[in-house]
Amino acid sequence: MERGMPSLKWSLVVVAAIATSPAFAMYKCKDANGRTAFQERPCESTGTQGNQIEVKPAAGPAPAAAPPNSAQAASAPAGDAPQTEAERLRKLNERDRKQRRLNDLNEREISAAEGRIRNATNQCERKMGSAQNMKSYANNNLAGATWEQSLSTEMQAIATQCSAEQTRLNASLDRLLAEKARLEQELAQ
Repeated sequence: MERGMPSLKWSLVVVAAIATSPAFAMYKCKDANGRTAFQERPCESTGTQGNQIEVKPAAGPAPAAAPPNSAQAASAPAGDAPQTEAERLRKLNERDRKQRRLNDLNEREISAAEGRIRNATNQCERKMGSAQNMKSYANNNLAGATWEQSLSTEMQAIATQCSAEQTRLNASLDRLLAEKARLEQELAQ
């Protein structure tokens, strides 16, 4: 089984070479011991036999370049070479990726960001309302005044925290809206 491994490796090399390049020359060489090797350079003359093998793509000879149709000619900038199939597929894939991202933004992410803003606003209003409600229980005496001052300090901390959270959430929404506008502009081109 180990004797067959080198020829398997060479076979894989040949297959890889065929798959990655258009037609080119390969050489099949036999050494004095009868072992076959495939290589890109001519066989050595001392004790080897060999011949050149013409390697063609698996699909046969490369098709002649078709003249660009009017849609391709209109989309390609003047002076540019015709678009290869790989470039066309890459552009289609990129456009599809942008469209999926835009759909995701429209259908899920922007509304989720707006929902997080509403939830944070409601939560802040509940906390402030609760602190305000507790203020109404403060008695008109020294202990009540101290407690009311403590509640006022707590309300200030809640307001600061809520403001920072709203700023962060609004910035996140603004980034999503800017990304949406950019994608819409790119897809319109």
